[in-house]
Amino acid sequence: MAKVTFFPRRAESDEFSGSIPLRRTRLQDLVETQRAADLAKSATYYRCTQHDYKPFDWDGNFLRLGDPVPTNGYVPISRRQPHTRMALGRQIVERLSAMVFGGAHFPALVVVGDDDSEDWVRELAKQSKLQAKMLEARNIGGSEGSFCLSWGFVGGKPVVTCHDPCVVEVLEWSDWDRRRPAKVLKAYSYKRRTYDKDGVPKLSTFYYARYIDDQVDVVWRDIPHYVAVLQGWWKWKGEGSDKSRRVVNHGLGFCPVYWGHNLPDSENVDGEADYAGVEDTLDRIDELLSSSTKGGLATSQPTLVIDEGDDVDGGNEPIRTGADYAIFARNAKYLEISGTALDSVGKQIKDLRQYVLDTASVILQDPDKATGGTVSAAAMKMRYAPMVARCDMLRAQYGEVLTEILNDMLRTSQQLQSGPTETEDGVEQWSQVVLPPRVKYEDSPEDENGREKEPVVVERSPGAGREVELKWPPYFPATWEDKKKAIESARLACGNRPVLSQRTAVESIATLFGVTDVGQELGEIDQDAERGLEMTMRTMQGTEGGPPGATGGPPRAAGAPKPEKPPTAAQRNAGGPKGVKNE
Repeated sequence: MAKVTFFPRRAESDEFSGSIPLRRTRLQDLVETQRAADLAKSATYYRCTQHDYKPFDWDGNFLRLGDPVPTNGYVPISRRQPHTRMALGRQIVERLSAMVFGGAHFPALVVVGDDDSEDWVRELAKQSKLQAKMLEARNIGGSEGSFCLSWGFVGGKPVVTCHDPCVVEVLEWSDWDRRRPAKVLKAYSYKRRTYDKDGVPKLSTFYYARYIDDQVDVVWRDIPHYVAVLQGWWKWKGEGSDKSRRVVNHGLGFCPVYWGHNLPDSENVDGEADYAGVEDTLDRIDELLSSSTKGGLATSQPTLVIDEGDDVDGGNEPIRTGADYAIFARNAKYLEISGTALDSVGKQIKDLRQYVLDTASVILQDPDKATGGTVSAAAMKMRYAPMVARCDMLRAQYGEVLTEILNDMLRTSQQLQSGPTETEDGVEQWSQVVLPPRVKYEDSPEDENGREKEPVVVERSPGAGREVELKWPPYFPATWEDKKKAIESARLACGNRPVLSQRTAVESIATLFGVTDVGQELGEIDQDAERGLEMTMRTMQGTEGGPPGATGGPPRAAGAPKPEKPPTAAQRNAGGPKGVKNE
């Protein structure tokens, strides 16, 4: 493998420009695409911003900077921003993400046959915060249909980056079937405050761009708008001494960018979001919820109706509901809400919500039906069967990308460790991966003198392992009742003999009591057992000062008569033992 150079090396030559297939393309055209707009719109249902583009509030007032402006005429509901939103899209995405990568659901990383490589891979995942990155990628993939990740070594430390696919364009694929990119461009525009020559502040448009292929990683920052509309925008280096372009010659031989689908789609670049096909229903839920909330607020207090006779002319007065207004009519009375309309709307909202959840295969626990009793893992799996089936598919989609990232990081680490850190033209080139050492504890916590041993610090090594495997945990771990029944059944099948070793039993409850070193705990258990055995033996052997043959005294000599037992209370009341006069 060719010499690999990672951060922080910076190159100023234009040697990389020949590999970028963008010589005749404007950056603005790559940012403003229909695909980017479609993915960004899908993501708004996760961010709860799908109504923000609408120009009117829910009361029909025109929105502008400052106070809303009343309008004359009817404003369609489709153009109003709901003031109450359910955020059901976010719930769907995050519930599925938590069941795939959240908490104890993250898979164990295993390298079969090489403990050093396995320890190295796990430390790579820890240092790069891989679980948090995969959760972020899952949320993006669930809301947009695709996810994108990349990795590198910065200062000898692993760094995993999650990218929003709506701003990423794959210019060339190295393997379409596996969705492995060969050349990738990430680009987007943003606003930043600048000052004109007179010192007046204004908002200006700038662009960010990053290009990655199998040899280089190039980053441009703060590209002005007038440069982004030119065909030679990639030559931009900044103004004056401010260098806004950075070039990293990684020389990996493959593009360290990974593309994946949330739900598979063999024909398209992007997959499907978790709530694909029910976006309009999510809009209707927000509209119904806003309508019922407004109606409940308006009629939450009785409205006074004033009787002014038959000649009442209230045609010029608007009729409002609520405690601050009165309706002029005959037969004065108070009008109160009956609740029938709100109940009907609430039922419709509940039915639409359940329809969306069923479409997305998400099961949300109903607090009204939740019980306080223990539910077995098998019962939970049956109850959540549709969600488990969806998560199995998500594990396959995201697990494949996770495995490829870890394999490439492991193999690259093994090759980099063989080369020392070099210096070229006064610029440091990183060629080794540096991870914190691990602390190794001895099997026995004490030495022969009974003193506690010091832990041994061992430098980590990537080993010689090649393939990383994922061991996914069960969605619903067995409860203590499940474990008890399983152990009892196994013991009956084995003739009532033990079916678990002491180490396995201690490991199963170690976390409940904060035990971190199972080996040390087993050693202390053995020491406690030995001390208990010694005390029992001393008790059985007896001590000096007690009657012969009594517990705690010396043993009775052979042939010696047994000591006479004292009379019992019944014998004393009946006259005592035979031959003894009761006085």
